[in-house]
Amino acid sequence: MTSCEDATETNSETLNSIIRVPFPHTNLESIDTLTFLEAARGVVDLIEKFGKVFKPVKYDMNGNIEKLNRKYQEDPINHTCLQTMILHERDQGKDVATDALMWLRRALQFFHKFIECLIEDSQKEEKSENLSKLLKVAYADTLQRYHGWMAQRLFNLLSRMCPARTQIFNVINHQNIEESILLEDMTAFNDKLNKCLQELVNFYDVNGLENQAAV
Repeated sequence: MTSCEDATETNSETLNSIIRVPFPHTNLESIDTLTFLEAARGVVDLIEKFGKVFKPVKYDMNGNIEKLNRKYQEDPINHTCLQTMILHERDQGKDVATDALMWLRRALQFFHKFIECLIEDSQKEEKSENLSKLLKVAYADTLQRYHGWMAQRLFNLLSRMCPARTQIFNVINHQNIEESILLEDMTAFNDKLNKCLQELVNFYDVNGLENQAAV
């Protein structure tokens, strides 16, 4: 495994004031633990501004970020990289951080898919103002398979409170730039996030760490 390398590029201009630390985009085989956790906190800060519909996701993400941070603090020198930290925990016969990273990744995949759907819809001639359908597509593609009946029902109820397109863009486009530029910027951000998430998916698959059980 290669040594860790922090991301050095700036994050997207439109999301930069909310997600201050970009997700790692270089040397993904050794993802810097603190960089990843700070970027994830930035996503939490962003979705908090989206309203009540994301409240359960925010709660779960914060809890998993804190679990991972506690694991990192146990041995900062040897836990510099996410993958190394998780493999070290596996060697100890534990799985607290392993499960925390798995669920944090899944929540970020949900966020990524929702932004992807929002970008695609925004490129249509007739844009959707009601985003509940997009939210349900993102959920079905990412989290639904891991949720039991009660969790799925809760999501269906909350999806009715999804903020409108105008509200979402007012949060993201805090610099009030042209929408075409905004969409390009959102796409670049989402691409970097996806590369990081796919590396974690591959890491879990290769090491047999993924737990498919529903909760």
